[in-house]
Amino acid sequence: MFVKGTYSWKQCESSIDISIPLKGTSPKLVDVLLTETYLKVSFRPFLLEIDLLHCVDDRKSQALIKDGILLIHLIKSGSASIVTWDFLEFEGTEQMVADRRVAALTKREKVVREMHEKAKQRRVDDQRMTLRHQVSR
Repeated sequence: MFVKGTYSWKQCESSIDISIPLKGTSPKLVDVLLTETYLKVSFRPFLLEIDLLHCVDDRKSQALIKDGILLIHLIKSGSASIVTWDFLEFEGTEQMVADRRVAALTKREKVVREMHEKAKQRRVDDQRMTLRHQVSR
């Protein structure tokens, strides 16, 4: 059974900073998942899920732990990068929230799969170049 975690947040024109007290949890036991519109942080027995109001750049955003606090720096993206967010969390029906999460996780899974394929292809290409170099000697 999880307990809902707590957080505080602030923003500037181009980013959002979220602070999450880890309540004595070891940094090694903290799991963070970020997509363009969904943030999940788990550290037993706490679980924090935030469906973000607008999109963020999940590739440029960062997380670090300092003095027992998880600091997440989100970079606003698209039209949200110039908008002041009135709220951090998207508000909608349970079905709307669920649909957004599924879409965000599906997109994230696709990106990760593509990154793995590119890395795999790079390794194959590197091996071929090494073999060609050895043969040409």
